[in-house]
Amino acid sequence: MAKEEFEAYKQHQERTKLTYEELEHNCKVYRKYRDKLESEIGVLQGKVAHLNRLMEAEREAKSQAYAFILESGLLEQFKEYSRLKLYGDNAHKTCVEYIAHMAGVSMFDFGENS
Repeated sequence: MAKEEFEAYKQHQERTKLTYEELEHNCKVYRKYRDKLESEIGVLQGKVAHLNRLMEAEREAKSQAYAFILESGLLEQFKEYSRLKLYGDNAHKTCVEYIAHMAGVSMFDFGENS
């Protein structure tokens, strides 16, 4: 039985043996995909940083607006404005579009389409 197992192992080794050229080819393919992945990671990191800047700009603008409303004694008028929904059905979208417009950024860069 041990001889049969050894022969099976030997045959398996022969079937799975790669030539130097095959190993070299596999390494080139690996490097190609690794380099492409590293490049795509860099692009994604740039997009994440850009989105973070946009979110920070939005947060700061909203904070300034809230401070203006409170400091100017306009809370009651703001409540009425909010009740009437003069901004439409999506205040967040309206604000983001306005801020992006003022910042000179296209919302199409982020999959928004209107």
